[in-house]
Amino acid sequence: LRRTRRVVSSSLPWVRRTEDLRANAPFQRIRPSLLLFLQMLLLALLALAVAQPIVRGWGVRGGRVVMLIDCSASMGTLDGAGGVARIVEAKRQAIARAESLQGGGLFASTGPEIMVIAFADTAQVCTPFTTSLARVRMAIEAIVGCDERTRIEPALELARAHPTGAQDERAPTPAAEPLALELFSDGRLVDGDRASLRANESMTFTRIGSLDTGNAGIGAAGCERSIEDAAQVQAFASLRNYGS
Repeated sequence: LRRTRRVVSSSLPWVRRTEDLRANAPFQRIRPSLLLFLQMLLLALLALAVAQPIVRGWGVRGGRVVMLIDCSASMGTLDGAGGVARIVEAKRQAIARAESLQGGGLFASTGPEIMVIAFADTAQVCTPFTTSLARVRMAIEAIVGCDERTRIEPALELARAHPTGAQDERAPTPAAEPLALELFSDGRLVDGDRASLRANESMTFTRIGSLDTGNAGIGAAGCERSIEDAAQVQAFASLRNYGS
């Protein structure tokens, strides 16, 4: 049979295979081809890279990580890139850090359990220990700033007292696990000289904001009616300047 010669781009890498189309037999057996094998292998590796499978039990477990995010009044300072508040930058860096810890992959070890604590004058758990990156991200994004001072001791006590999510009540009490603390703050801690770490604890401090930024704000405010004229209200404010 005489056939019209055509060049098809999809079958160009296998020119020898297109010769079988000239035969009269409707079915042909594919001949071994090193190029075809290499291209199929490359396609399988690309699909594997996109899927990012995780082998459970490969490597050492990451332990526990507690993210301490400062949400005090000084974190409202607008000295970030583009004029954003410090707390916005702290949340962005905390989410990026959580994504790096829970990156996953074929040869990655099991990600650590992460707990998020927001603290100012007091501390609160935004999410308990979990390996869910979605829960950690949602907890960090839900943190809002306040007008309180910064104390880290309540946050440390809360992190030490909270059990892990994988703890079994029927199991015997295990030895103290290493606790990695990730602190995201501008460093203005009123009790920083009194806080201390225990033997199984380590802390990584990520400074948010610049040390050269002047920090000033309203320390107290109030109002009262005038004694002479009840229709008038007198307002009082106390301003604090922490800069030079």
